Amino acid sequence: MDVESFEWQKTLILVYAWLFVCQVTAAVESPTVTVQRNIEYASVDNISLKADVYQTPSERTDRPAILMVHGGAWMSGDKVHVVRHAREMAGRGYVVVAINYRLAPRHPFPCQLEDCQAGLQWMHQQREKLGIDSERIAGYGYSAGGHLVCLLATQNKSALDGSSDDDSSVPRLCAVVAGGAPCEFRKMETNDETLAFWLGGTRQTHADVYEQASPVAFASADDPPVFFFHGELDRVVPKSSAWALHQALSQAGVVTSFRVVKQAGHLKANLASEIFAEVAEFLDSHTAVRP
Repeated sequence: MDVESFEWQKTLILVYAWLFVCQVTAAVESPTVTVQRNIEYASVDNISLKADVYQTPSERTDRPAILMVHGGAWMSGDKVHVVRHAREMAGRGYVVVAINYRLAPRHPFPCQLEDCQAGLQWMHQQREKLGIDSERIAGYGYSAGGHLVCLLATQNKSALDGSSDDDSSVPRLCAVVAGGAPCEFRKMETNDETLAFWLGGTRQTHADVYEQASPVAFASADDPPVFFFHGELDRVVPKSSAWALHQALSQAGVVTSFRVVKQAGHLKANLASEIFAEVAEFLDSHTAVRP
């Protein structure tokens, strides 16, 4: 690994360490939101994959839900990093499932995507216990988490809709929120080693993997609506990467919007209160919250 690649990864680790502090500090303990922690949603090669479930007390069986995926450059991070957003959305009536997933380099792509699929499948299997409508599960992620929910939405073409009684099915997401999300890897320099730890090598030697990891490559008319937001001053994830998917979806006729957070870098954009209001409005409209 070259020095530049190492510095990039070290920066991301520091970024998410700081973000964790901000999330926990900003999270307001709400007596109405309950949290069930460390529930096993899957087991892969003797690795127990855990989720935290956030919800408010309700007897309803048709609540909308959110699969929430943390960031961390696919090599770090934890589900506790999304506590602020998870609590806020649970307070609005959503059942939020925040998952951990296997991390690179020990677990290269597509392990992270497979774990997200397993999390979505678990939500479908547990729909009665969770009290959710699995036709109304949205994906929500930032940075690497934003990438993963976008890839889950665009690649999951063969999934059954959430109304299926088949517990082996993986329902399709009904909407996606992706902040600071890298979505296009096919245009990286062929000898760039930045993502080799995750994708197994450079684009020169692993072009097919770089394509499989790029949500832009799978954009089509049947993809769910996507709300993108990105810091104007983001120097970690190029805005052009997320914009490429936004454009591809728009050209395919998919409902999509792209919000630039003024004077915000990669961290600040995810903490902007004005963005949360727009995210909540977007999710409410596309999960068709029923009275």
